[in-house]
Amino acid sequence: MDGQTGTPNTMMFVATCTVLLGVVAGFIFYLFVLQKRFHKGCQDSKQMEIFFQSPAGLPSGTIRSVLALLIVTVSKATEVFQLLETYLALRFLPCQ
Repeated sequence: MDGQTGTPNTMMFVATCTVLLGVVAGFIFYLFVLQKRFHKGCQDSKQMEIFFQSPAGLPSGTIRSVLALLIVTVSKATEVFQLLETYLALRFLPCQ
């Protein structure tokens, strides 16, 4: 079934990539919103030096934790894709 357009393997790969792109976009959106909130909080408390000293204008540890979540998400998605690919390959084997 590999190599043909519209096969279950191709559709599963496209679905996995779409979900991964959605998750990465969600992480980026989360970082954007968090940076805006952190900036506003530092501005309100008149402690802008904390904002300027933090990496990428985010609270300390945020980038590290998002990278860890991204690594776990990609590894789990890869694992699920491989399991589904194996399942579909076994299910659609031609009878001999």
